[in-house]
Amino acid sequence: MSVFLTPLAVIHTLESLRARFFWGAELDEKRMHWVNWNKILTSKEVGGLKVGSIFAFNRALMFRWHWRFFHYPNVLWVRVVKAIYGQDGGLSSLPSSGYPPGPWNNLIRMISNLRNKGIDLLSLFLIRVRDGASMSFWHDKWLDDLPLAVIFHRIYALDIHKVASDRPDRLSWLSDVTEVFYVSSDRAIIESSTLAITGSESRWNNWFPIKVNILIWRIGNGSIPTRERLAYRGLELQSILCPVFLCDMETIDHIFEGCGELINICSRIAIW
Repeated sequence: MSVFLTPLAVIHTLESLRARFFWGAELDEKRMHWVNWNKILTSKEVGGLKVGSIFAFNRALMFRWHWRFFHYPNVLWVRVVKAIYGQDGGLSSLPSSGYPPGPWNNLIRMISNLRNKGIDLLSLFLIRVRDGASMSFWHDKWLDDLPLAVIFHRIYALDIHKVASDRPDRLSWLSDVTEVFYVSSDRAIIESSTLAITGSESRWNNWFPIKVNILIWRIGNGSIPTRERLAYRGLELQSILCPVFLCDMETIDHIFEGCGELINICSRIAIW
């Protein structure tokens, strides 16, 4: 997952297995899926369950190698990559072309494909210029569309020491001053664009069991298999009335709010 780019066909198969497991289906069994799987994968802030996308997780793990490439310039694998792809690792010539196949070429291709989908991960890095070994404080365009030597040419002429610092340049992820790369934040950025789910925040209480939280979430999303919902999906039923007292149509509101007899029974069970 962290070295090789997982093919989309493999990801689709894995997500299908996860969905079957979530809805309690066996491998050779078909069950009704009550909520869009992308919504289940997405974060709780937009109404999901934060199960997480395998596609986004694989791409985020792959992108971490770019962080390591910049922060560990003297290790053997970085020197090999620079010898083949250039000092910038081929990232300045996206998409990749003319490079030999391999994990690093897949990384370049992945960054290019995500950029075509509107997810420019490289733009989320902020280079903190210090010694200017990888980025010149004055001559490279790292702060604006023009080099600082052009924008502030008078100050540049007065500067005696063109080197910003004796410490190496560093990358900052999402302007984080700690200069730490988080796979989880990268994954969340990719998911927000690829899953494209919007909604209100999911209600979640860590004091409740997970099953209770998921039940509340399903109630809020109207995904309880009541007779009314089954009939709406085309299943032939003898009746859509509440099977307990035959007093009203069996809906989510009826089960959890409207049927006084059911609420009374649940209260007695809770006391017992």
